Amino acid sequence: MSFDDINKPENAKAIDAERYAALRSKAEAHVGKEVAAYAKLMDLGESTLRDWIKGTYLGNYDKTAAKVETYFRTLEDKATFMQVAKPAFMKNTVSSRIHTQLAWAHAGHMTTVAGDSGVGKTSALVNYAETRTNVWIVTGSDALSTTLAILKRLVTLMRLPVRTYGVGLDNMTIAIRDYVKHKGALIIVDEIQFLKDGAIEELRAIHDETGVGIALVGQRDVIAGGAGAIKGAQLRRRTASRVTIDVPDTADVNALLDAWGVTDSAMRSFMAEIGLMPGLGALGAMTTVLEYASMMARQAEQPLNIGFIQHAAAHHGLLVQLKRKK
Repeated sequence: MSFDDINKPENAKAIDAERYAALRSKAEAHVGKEVAAYAKLMDLGESTLRDWIKGTYLGNYDKTAAKVETYFRTLEDKATFMQVAKPAFMKNTVSSRIHTQLAWAHAGHMTTVAGDSGVGKTSALVNYAETRTNVWIVTGSDALSTTLAILKRLVTLMRLPVRTYGVGLDNMTIAIRDYVKHKGALIIVDEIQFLKDGAIEELRAIHDETGVGIALVGQRDVIAGGAGAIKGAQLRRRTASRVTIDVPDTADVNALLDAWGVTDSAMRSFMAEIGLMPGLGALGAMTTVLEYASMMARQAEQPLNIGFIQHAAAHHGLLVQLKRKK
C-alpha cells in the first residue's frame, strides 16, 4: 500500500489526509531523533513510529494515528496542571520542628514524629533527605509492613549487592548493618502505623548494633495515643525523643497563602478555615484546593477568585466537612 493509498477515504476512516499530514509533522518535530523513547510513551513499536512518521507505514493506519493523537492529548492535559505555579518547598514552623527532630535522629538516635495528615510531614522528610547525605526514606503501606518487606526496600534503596548476601531475613539485615555502620546515616520510616511490631523491633535492633539514626513518622493517634494507643505505647518505650504536631500555626497558613499569591481577604479567610480546622487535611488540603482552583481559573482564562476556591473545596469534599465541623 502506497502513501497515496493510505490517504484514500476507504483506508483513512478515522483521519483525513490533511489532518494526517499535520499530525505527522507535529510528531516528527516532537520526536526528533528519539524515536525509541517516544515510541514507548506512545505504546508503539519503534519501527512502527519511524515508518509512520516517514509516511511508509503499511500496517493499521487508524490505530497508529489514534495512539499518536492520544499521546498529544495526554500531554495537553498534563500541561494544564503543570502550568499551575505550585510553590516550592517552604521552610515553616512545622518543617523546622521536624527537621530538628530528624537532625537529632541523624546524630545516632531513635526518634518519632507524629502528626495528622496534611500538616507537612512528608514534604519536610523529603526535603531533609534531598539536602543531606546518607538518608533513606521508606514509606509504610499494607504491602510494606512486614520485616521482610522493610528490609527488602532498604536493600533496594541502599543498592546493596543482594547476590553477595542472599535474600533471607538474616542475610539482608546483615547487609544493611554492615553498610550503615560508622556511616552517620539516617533511616526514615514514614507511615509507621502500617508496620508490624516485628518490623519496628528489627529497626530498633539495627539501630542498637550500628548506631544508625532511626526516625519513625506517622499518624498522631498511633504514636501519641488514641485509637492506636497500644502501638503508640510500644513506640514511646523505644524512643526517647518525640515531637507531635496537631495543626499548623497561623503563620504557616499565611505563609502558604502568600506563596500562592492569594491576597483577597475572602479567599484567605476561607482557606485559613480549611488549614486550621482539625481533621480537614491542614496545609495539604489547602495546597490541593489552591492547585485545583488555579487550574480551573486558568482554563476559564480568569483570575483566581473565591468562586473557584469554593468549587475546588466542594469538589474534594471539604466544603461539607467544613460546615459539619462548625
